[in-house]
Amino acid sequence: MAILNILTIPDERLRQKCIDVTHVDEIQTLIDDMLDTMYDTDNGIGLAAPQVGRKEAVLIIDISPNRDQPMVLVNPKIVEKERRVVNQEGCLSIRN
Repeated sequence: MAILNILTIPDERLRQKCIDVTHVDEIQTLIDDMLDTMYDTDNGIGLAAPQVGRKEAVLIIDISPNRDQPMVLVNPKIVEKERRVVNQEGCLSIRN
């Protein structure tokens, strides 16, 4: 497992469209590396594959108090939305 470099704005790779994953077993190393990378940060609670320079539609999130209950989302889709919510951004790809 490895700590990956997190891309920051204005890197254009952050704006590229993701590709769907067809075989989850082929991206297990990517998922493991993304988890290691997120947990290596002081305050990261989520990381998407494009943030580490990959195009796969993969997202990891851990909002548990002890940062020990990760969720891995592969090919996530927004199927429903409600009202607009304004909240503080904590993106690892935005410095400071």
